[in-house]
Amino acid sequence: MSSESTNEADRTALAVREKALSNMRKSGLKLSEDGSSWVPLEEENNTKRINLPNAEDQIGPLDVLAPLSIITAFFFLLAGFDATSEEPFAACCLFLSIGCLAMLANSEGRVGVTILRIVGILIFFGIVATIILDSMMSGGWGGMGVGGLSGWGGP
Repeated sequence: MSSESTNEADRTALAVREKALSNMRKSGLKLSEDGSSWVPLEEENNTKRINLPNAEDQIGPLDVLAPLSIITAFFFLLAGFDATSEEPFAACCLFLSIGCLAMLANSEGRVGVTILRIVGILIFFGIVATIILDSMMSGGWGGMGVGGLSGWGGP
């Protein structure tokens, strides 16, 4: 008799377990692999999902403005070789500042790396500007600042 009562208890427990599992499936949950918790059911049909584009893959206006301004500033700096006025240098400073500000505005949490890039760009522009100013001060004879003094006669 004890085996019959054990079988009856097992059947009753199995029926209660199946009913509980059925109720939880209706609620959208299933028993985890180890049986310790309830986890959400995975949907069988994932065709109705909308995949939005990643924000990192899109090009914004500042992504175009920053390099374009810095390249334009470099061309204005190179135009200073042949200029007799300071207008190309003023335009160079304007476009360089716009490009650097656009780089900082577009840094999105990478401010340290962006500042290092800006410092590198400014060092490069400083070296080129120094070469241009030396050429302008030499009178165009290529003496790097002292070529204009060759015909002055000396003491």
